[in-house]
Amino acid sequence: MAVHSASKSVHGWFHVADRSERENGAFMEYAVSLGSDPATFVKCQPVRMPGGYRPGKGKQEILFFNPAAIGGAQ
Repeated sequence: MAVHSASKSVHGWFHVADRSERENGAFMEYAVSLGSDPATFVKCQPVRMPGGYRPGKGKQEILFFNPAAIGGAQ
């Protein structure tokens, strides 16, 4: 899923529930090497919420979502 921050950036959401901690760690390290924020290594780090609202900024719009990627309807 791609979510607009309601400001100037786009945030990626990835389905990782069926992967091991080791796989997720390798994925995160690769994402950070491409420019992702390393602060999200902390499991309680607030991030942009799809459809959420930022006071003074607006709604965090969903730009792309593929439910088939997580076994949902196509």
